[in-house]
Amino acid sequence: MNASDKSSKKYETVKGLIRQYIDDNGLKSGTRLPTERALTTHFGVSRPTVTRALNDLVVEGLIVRKVG
Repeated sequence: MNASDKSSKKYETVKGLIRQYIDDNGLKSGTRLPTERALTTHFGVSRPTVTRALNDLVVEGLIVRKVG
């Protein structure tokens, strides 16, 4: 397994954990998720890993990202 495979698995894991967080907390449209920095600390992964997971959830239409 190379570094790319390992990174991809982390990103998929984080994406699943964010989905679970949304479901478990019954988050509705307009509710803010924790910041990237907070998610990075919570999941113990790098910021690019969290960013990749969030961007994928945007593409899937689950979340909307806004600056600020």
